[in-house]
Amino acid sequence: MKANAAANGVVLDARRADVLVDPLPDVEVAVANIARGPVERAVERFAGRVVVASGYLAAERPEPAGWRVGARRVAAGWAADVLVRD
Repeated sequence: MKANAAANGVVLDARRADVLVDPLPDVEVAVANIARGPVERAVERFAGRVVVASGYLAAERPEPAGWRVGARRVAAGWAADVLVRD
């Protein structure tokens, strides 16, 4: 992953954490592949502007307070949403 990022001139910092209890990094964009419920709770703790979330069924729609869905994609019954802070 880091070799691909470097080849494309992208700076990448990937971390693994429990987003419900661990300190979150100070970044503008976060990516989370977790169930809908934890997505809603995690974005409340996130200080950035955009979260790309996936890992839940297409019938589920995250609705965290203070955020809106900027884009949504569905494939094979799974969903991914770009959540943008209001």
